[in-house]
Amino acid sequence: MNRDDLSDFVIRLTDSASTRRPLDFHHDLIRLVGAIARFDSAWWGWSVIRESNLSFVHSRTLNLPESFVERAKAQLATDPFVQRGRRSTLFSHAMQRSDLPDGLEQARVMDDHGIAHVLAGHSRVGDGPFNFFMSLYRGPGAAGFTREETDDVRLLLRHLQQALALSLRLTLEGQMAGTGEWALVDKGGELFLRSPGYAQAATGRDVVVRTEPYSDDLYLKIARPAGRVGHLTEREREVCGLYLDGLSRHDVAARLGLSENTVRNQIASIYRKTGCHDKLGLSRIIGGRG
Repeated sequence: MNRDDLSDFVIRLTDSASTRRPLDFHHDLIRLVGAIARFDSAWWGWSVIRESNLSFVHSRTLNLPESFVERAKAQLATDPFVQRGRRSTLFSHAMQRSDLPDGLEQARVMDDHGIAHVLAGHSRVGDGPFNFFMSLYRGPGAAGFTREETDDVRLLLRHLQQALALSLRLTLEGQMAGTGEWALVDKGGELFLRSPGYAQAATGRDVVVRTEPYSDDLYLKIARPAGRVGHLTEREREVCGLYLDGLSRHDVAARLGLSENTVRNQIASIYRKTGCHDKLGLSRIIGGRG
């Protein structure tokens, strides 16, 4: 890949990231990679590498059956790519099916899905556990991935990771429209991406932080000025946030270690102090529109 090819790729990538919704861009990026790299099938997305396990967020496949991902995930504990690159910030490596003993589960997965050559790698997001990963595959009869192609993919991975982050940032900043700060976390609460002012806003006074589903495996945390909610006590703001997240009074009480009667009284106090008469009105005030 020469410098002109890379420059053209980055321009197209940035344009797609800037104009498409994140999930649409997630699909489009493999088309852009296919214009500059040769492969028969692919698996890509976000992964979370922790000490004891590896999980996936928003992973997608091209020209692979649904059974592939579950079988590939099942053998990750012994996967040579994971073992070799899990502590690397930027990583790519190529291998062939012929490099593996026949008894390995990874070898069986490759045989069952017509994979003879693999080029895989990842690029880490900041200092956290999230990575953008991409695995490219070629079938039997195709040439193996070369050292030059491996180096090219390592270069592309950084740009792909940054473009995906750009797509998410632009979309979320547009949704916030200056009314608050945001952060994306996974199901375990691990920080994925955040706006520059989120850390300070989320710990400030007279701020309400709400959590809502963003996708199947990510949650959006929104920190906004409390407005009239600033008259609430710290405990009332905590109850208010959980109540508006959809928890029942019973569940709020269990979460905070309070009696259900106490939660009922605090919710009544919240309505009285804010001047709201229903949950929708309360939600609008906390959303910065009241």
